Amino acid sequence: MWLIDFDTLQLEEFIDVDLAPPYAILSHTWGKEEVSFQEFTQTPLSDATRSKAGYRKIKKFCATAAKWSRWCEGEPPRVNYGWVDTCCIDKKSSAELSEAINSMYGWYMKAVYCLAYLADFILPGSQGFQGLHADWQQQFRKCRWFTRGWTLQELLAPEELTFFDHDWNPIGSKDDLRHQISEATNIEIEYLNSPAHASVATRMSWASRRSTTRIEDIAYCLMGLFQVNMPLLYGEGPKAFLRLQQEIIRSSFDESIFAWAKVSDDKHSVGIFDSVGIFATSPAAFRTSANMKNNYHVVNRPSPFTITSYGLRMDIECRQSNNLLMLRLSCEYWRTLLGPPLWVKLVLRQATDKQYVRIRHDTIEYWSDDDDKWGTLVKKRIYVILHESLVMGHNTR
Repeated sequence: MWLIDFDTLQLEEFIDVDLAPPYAILSHTWGKEEVSFQEFTQTPLSDATRSKAGYRKIKKFCATAAKWSRWCEGEPPRVNYGWVDTCCIDKKSSAELSEAINSMYGWYMKAVYCLAYLADFILPGSQGFQGLHADWQQQFRKCRWFTRGWTLQELLAPEELTFFDHDWNPIGSKDDLRHQISEATNIEIEYLNSPAHASVATRMSWASRRSTTRIEDIAYCLMGLFQVNMPLLYGEGPKAFLRLQQEIIRSSFDESIFAWAKVSDDKHSVGIFDSVGIFATSPAAFRTSANMKNNYHVVNRPSPFTITSYGLRMDIECRQSNNLLMLRLSCEYWRTLLGPPLWVKLVLRQATDKQYVRIRHDTIEYWSDDDDKWGTLVKKRIYVILHESLVMGHNTR
């Protein structure tokens, strides 16, 4: 891990992050004149680098973070180091880039505090969040920072996070602005400091309207949020999100990962077939899944689901009628806090002797009393094809 020394504005490497000194961390959206690792480590620093807007941002971050420990309540430890993703990762080294992205959520968690810089927001007056009247609160919620994939983990991982406007005036902390943040992100306030308590589907929904420059990054930016690791394979395209879901299945019993529906503007979906795989093509499919709760006690599975070459192996009790299966998931949808919840169901169609595909995928369906009478109750081992790109030969259209 490379850190910037606030006194010298030079990078120092710390092999073991647990032995690194206390540090601050920057969260921001990238602009056109960011400074790379190679530019920042030039000796001496070139005039071209010094003239970049990205270099001025780094300097201002370092100066602000150095003073911030004196302004914060609770007397945090003195901080003399900082981390900025533009210049503290050697992106020409694939090994270093992979390590950084797989470690990034943890780095934001370990930071003494995080400074979130909103380049497109100017604070009216000098009253901080208390001066944010309705019009300015709306402008705050529309900041580009709330639309990017990488800033989701940068919002949720740090314990202490403070927002700064274009001129580096403090706006308020994550706690101060919790209501505005919740409205901007569709993240319930209770999850802003404990995201792991939310179901897989709920966490996916937080990324459903966010975007990244590289297709693969919409998966890579979520690894920390789901506490999984995987190698980076730039060039694999939407397959990265498929791999992410496979890793989640290997480490979680949360069946809400299947509680999604295809959306018309999902550019990663083929979108012309009547059946799909068990996994979504992108986080966009989880837009209506924010209120999903995992409930392990709804259905007793004899064995965990397993990824195989045939597809997702499922040992299930379900309803069967001809070549169709109806399966109730161990997750529930809460329309209101008063309940009762609705149980999510999947409808599967037999494609080969052992393999099934998902149908009726344009909406999330819920179990009804009539479903208890549909078909015959059976226990089966089945394999569900993983991804719609693998379903091509099994569609009826």
